[in-house]
Amino acid sequence: MIKSEEILQRFHRIKMLMDATKSKAFKDTSLSSTEVRILLKIPLDEEITPTRLSELTNFSNTLITFSADSLEEKGLIERNRGTDKRTIKLKLTEKGRLRQQMDRKEFNENFDRMISKLSDQELEDMIKSFDAVILYLQKLVDS
Repeated sequence: MIKSEEILQRFHRIKMLMDATKSKAFKDTSLSSTEVRILLKIPLDEEITPTRLSELTNFSNTLITFSADSLEEKGLIERNRGTDKRTIKLKLTEKGRLRQQMDRKEFNENFDRMISKLSDQELEDMIKSFDAVILYLQKLVDS
């Protein structure tokens, strides 16, 4: 009988490997993987609240704030106060927009290069496995 601990261990291992894959797909290390993930979630031409970024990334508000400080220091984002003065909104600077576009392009190229090492059958098996995991997790969420 499979125990929940075995499932969680495998899920954690997959997550760690996915994070490692993402990190390997980026050559530029001037930003942390957390900063890159946050930067990529900020809309190109719109403001976003730190709370919404937290929802999109599953990062804590504290981590979002800490990373936003760093991204602002690097000139990639700017903070703006909302009309009620309590709300903070984040927006990409021009440098941030260029960096986001470059990161997306670099990630896609490097990820394509990495998966090109897999056979068509391996890719097909991987997609089927991911689909099965998504299906099972969706059942758990919906129940």
